[in-house]
Amino acid sequence: MQLPKQLEALRERKIWLCYPLIWNETKHGGVGGYDKPPVNPYTLTNARSNDSSSLATFAEAAAQIGKKAHVITKGHEGLYECEIAGVGVAFSGTGVCGLDLDNVVDRERKVMTREAGEIIELLDSYTEISPSGTGLHVIFTGKLPEDIKKLAKNKRDIFKTELAEYQLFDSGYMTISGEVVGDHELGERTDQVVELYEKYFKEVEPIEKLSTRRPAGAPSVVSSSSGYSYERWLEEVKRLSDKEVLERIFESGSTGKKVKALYNGDMSEYNNDHSRADQALCTFLYGFTSDRTLTERVFRSSALFRASGKSKKYLEHTLNKAEKDCTRLVGHIEFTDEEKKAYAQKKELEEDTREAKRLGYPSVEAYRARIGSALRERAKKSTRSNSYREETSTVRRNSYRGNN
Repeated sequence: MQLPKQLEALRERKIWLCYPLIWNETKHGGVGGYDKPPVNPYTLTNARSNDSSSLATFAEAAAQIGKKAHVITKGHEGLYECEIAGVGVAFSGTGVCGLDLDNVVDRERKVMTREAGEIIELLDSYTEISPSGTGLHVIFTGKLPEDIKKLAKNKRDIFKTELAEYQLFDSGYMTISGEVVGDHELGERTDQVVELYEKYFKEVEPIEKLSTRRPAGAPSVVSSSSGYSYERWLEEVKRLSDKEVLERIFESGSTGKKVKALYNGDMSEYNNDHSRADQALCTFLYGFTSDRTLTERVFRSSALFRASGKSKKYLEHTLNKAEKDCTRLVGHIEFTDEEKKAYAQKKELEEDTREAKRLGYPSVEAYRARIGSALRERAKKSTRSNSYREETSTVRRNSYRGNN
């Protein structure tokens, strides 16, 4: 695993540990997910994230990926053998903090919720897609003010909405995926945390009200209070003129202001680097519209394009990169229980299909029958044998991981 350049300042600090992925059928309301108990990089046994003897440098922790660990974990008797899947950064006493934004990203549609986009712009520190692929992690330095820490002890009540869940951490640890979002540098963000709390979480409302509450700030392109889902917004894009689409985007809070500035030729936020500004505008436009033709058309009408007069090859490259990178952009997606369950089942089928092929089963059905209820029950009751582990240790390893 490569350490993202934005976290280079943390490379040599002994704040890193390892984690495995252990399937837990009871997580996420029975959909299933992965437990990730912290593992000591030196002993490859259970670690405590607040114990300095359990922590290592990044290189020392990353070197253990793929090796076998033996941990005590719920649902298994005795020491359970598992494989180190990745590394995480510890928060307790390190001066490093984290924000976990759960269920705010749709990787396949390459969009994130509008509110999540506003939050990461506010904190403006290292941001990545969480290992689950459905959330975001923001890592920053500083501290959580005491009044916020008192509230954050009951994180699931304070920071939970019907569609998403936000958690602030200055203890425990957070996994690192390395799938970077944006160009945010790791920074001290104590003041921004206070602003985050004041803007989004101070007025705590009952759960039933949060599902229809419009986030603070300007009207959204796709507002839950108006009943939009991202798909409905895309349908509307098809009937609106380019001018009308731009007007709606310009009104979409802080991100809309950035798009408007870029469209009018203001490159100051990108150090007057024309290429970076071109890329940013195209990525924003594609993220809002999921329409390459419309993105090109609007970009051509912008002050940036008129000033640059770029070649067709340059434009093609810029648009290709916009499609690839637009997970950093915003749109309000309503994730229903049915959608979440369908996504988990889809990823489970993909993983089972790969495993069936790898182990030589004639079909995914035959493979599933082999690891059916009897063997699952056996796995719960005892430490699994080597032959059984060989067939099941990687089952669903990357499908709907948990979010820490």
